[in-house]
Amino acid sequence: MEISRETILAQNNCLWRAAGKYSKLLNLNRKYIDGKLLSTPYHEEPFDEEEWKPGLLSLHDYGLLTTDSQSSKHGWVETWNRPFLEFLLPRSDINIMEAFCEALCRHPKIVTWIIKSPSFGDGPNESKPIFSTNNFGDNSRGDYVLSKTRTTGSRSALTGIDFELESRPENGGWRHPKFNCANVDNWCALNITIAGREWIEPVHLPNLVRSVAITSGMKRYME
Repeated sequence: MEISRETILAQNNCLWRAAGKYSKLLNLNRKYIDGKLLSTPYHEEPFDEEEWKPGLLSLHDYGLLTTDSQSSKHGWVETWNRPFLEFLLPRSDINIMEAFCEALCRHPKIVTWIIKSPSFGDGPNESKPIFSTNNFGDNSRGDYVLSKTRTTGSRSALTGIDFELESRPENGGWRHPKFNCANVDNWCALNITIAGREWIEPVHLPNLVRSVAITSGMKRYME
């Protein structure tokens, strides 16, 4: 008998809840990126970012658990995408964490959002940015546009059509239902999203993050 999609999703989510330590979460995420798992608590569809696959896998060697990404794409007809990458940073040496976060926020090619886990650090049980850049550009609400699309019946009419915008809202992060996993909250300190500043210039974000991690003093994650 064929197993229903709902059953597969439930079984995969159980694997995450049953993980006994953070390294097991990293291995489950590696299996998802490798295509051996078809879903995670934060994605109900199979992994499809093949261009960045080796780079995303390499970030897990440093304890960085990636949760969302989009490589740079643009076309003359319909869609422009800024590259973006979302990942979780485990609890570790605070000095290294601060150096890593500050280096991301100073990087000239990206915009960075960093949100604390509700259970990490002092203060009220709320998600508040501890570092973030402030050049959001694209619109007055403060959201940062990651994709823009316009569709028409002919190429010549495109210039008269407004783009439909898809943004990264400022109220994302730990309040999103995809993070309803106790193990993630217990072992992860920060939810980090980075996005390219330019539409056309390609930026390989997994390689950029790996370089910043090494420069900041991060070692390969061992548990």
